[in-house]
Amino acid sequence: MTVYGGGAPRRTTVEAESWPLQKTSQGGWSQRRYEQAVEDTWEKNAVAVAHEIDEQVRRIGAELVLVAGQPKSRSYLLRHLGTQSADRVTIVEHGSRDDHGQFEKDVERALDEWLARRCAELLERHQESAAPAGPARVAQALREGRVHAVLMPGELPAPVWVGDGGTQVGTDPNELRHWGVAEPVRERADSALVRAAAMTDAELWFTDDVKDVAAVLRY
Repeated sequence: MTVYGGGAPRRTTVEAESWPLQKTSQGGWSQRRYEQAVEDTWEKNAVAVAHEIDEQVRRIGAELVLVAGQPKSRSYLLRHLGTQSADRVTIVEHGSRDDHGQFEKDVERALDEWLARRCAELLERHQESAAPAGPARVAQALREGRVHAVLMPGELPAPVWVGDGGTQVGTDPNELRHWGVAEPVRERADSALVRAAAMTDAELWFTDDVKDVAAVLRY
């Protein structure tokens, strides 16, 4: 299992049952007992892997869980995942051992589709709630720590005013002085708003579907 939680990916090996893993057609009086042993092994392995996935989702706040492998193995796993993890699952048809890099292509496509859905959801939330738009209103919401996500159209070379603190940003230097900034400094709007988003743990999305910088609020 590979976990991405910011930075380099980390691989985790789940210790589980190793025998028996595959059914045979050996026949005889022990056939049914052997098949049941295989089913039990798959079940135990699924429980162990599901527990690890649930733990990683809880630990890093994962938004997407990609599951590959044989259909039966996937079925066992999905049966034992917690609700939070199960709600984030996307099935990838090709396993990592397939030739010609198909697994990597499937993963990339799944990520692109998830990113598109997530961005569309944020845009819808922004439009439905009449949330802040434009550098002045977005900067104010960032200063107040109310921004869940910043939607950027790309470059915003127009200047804003900033202070020493990462969230001290605004379009009016007098406004910053009111907030305690002695000497506001001019800076590009995109750089200043991106820094303020990072300082307040807000998501940052670049999209051509907004004409000006916009925000989705936490509350």
